[in-house]
Amino acid sequence: MKKVFGNLGIRIGALLITVFICLNAETARMVEVTCTVPVEYVNVPDSLVLVGGAVDKLQVRAAFSRRFWQTRPDYLTARIDLSRVKRGTERIAASPDMIQVPPDRKARAIEIVAPDRILLTFEPKVRRRVPVVPPTAGAPAEGHGLLGKAKAEPTRVYITGPEGSVEAIREVATLPLLIEGASDDVRATRSIDLSAHPLVRSEPAEVEVAADIERIEDRVLQRRPVRVSPAETASIEPGAIDLVVRGPASAGALLQEERTRVILNVASLPAGSRVFAVEVVERNRLHFFTPTVSLDRGSGAGHESHPEFFAEVQNLTEPFVLVDVSPKTFTITRRGG
Repeated sequence: MKKVFGNLGIRIGALLITVFICLNAETARMVEVTCTVPVEYVNVPDSLVLVGGAVDKLQVRAAFSRRFWQTRPDYLTARIDLSRVKRGTERIAASPDMIQVPPDRKARAIEIVAPDRILLTFEPKVRRRVPVVPPTAGAPAEGHGLLGKAKAEPTRVYITGPEGSVEAIREVATLPLLIEGASDDVRATRSIDLSAHPLVRSEPAEVEVAADIERIEDRVLQRRPVRVSPAETASIEPGAIDLVVRGPASAGALLQEERTRVILNVASLPAGSRVFAVEVVERNRLHFFTPTVSLDRGSGAGHESHPEFFAEVQNLTEPFVLVDVSPKTFTITRRGG
């Protein structure tokens, strides 16, 4: 009995060592698998921008130690050196030596499964200065308005990126400045919005944006003259019009009421007298028009479109805008020559 158990400890130790060696040999065995490897593009020349064709993953057949594969197979990366590329399209052959393996890991790339060729497009990198146009969002408080447009400081920024994208950009916007419900000036730092051009960068990336909010009021410029041309053969009744203009209360002193007038050219109007309605169609413009009437032409119906004209309101001081007029109808007479 003593002989049987006398060397038991030694025997158990030897058994454990044998098991450990066998397990270690098993886990150290190499296995081949196909895996997805992320791609890194490095050493792009400073004068170029990669604009197309880039893939972000490669399918690679690789050999791993079983232990490595069971723990962190994602340690592999494909690193593609672009230091020698030129403008235009470059064909890059994917090869196993592009696969980077951590030095403490037992693994090696055997072949690139897909794609084995990568077509990359490069454009020259350019830099230019463009104006900043900050938009606003929302409406000020009732009875208040935005004086002019929001302004950025600095008013221009440098943009850098692919030649095609940069040359197509004439101006850049910021993220909108919120003026909803504002009754006083609004100031904020806003980022340059280049979301439509992901390869373009702005210097600086942010600007200060300001919106001047003021109380708005309407004013009536009474009996402003309406001048028609050619004056020798045309006349209008009444010969004056009341203009309702809207603008900031603080700018009322800037209005030059005595110089404000309406200019209307009716040279194309046939001889005769016609009644025209008038409406405000856009800033500082009036639309003189007559309604379309139906005519009975025997077997069918037709339409006759009467003339229309656009008149300019001259010498209306900014930032005031025309919003209404009175009266709404005028008679224009054109004498035959």
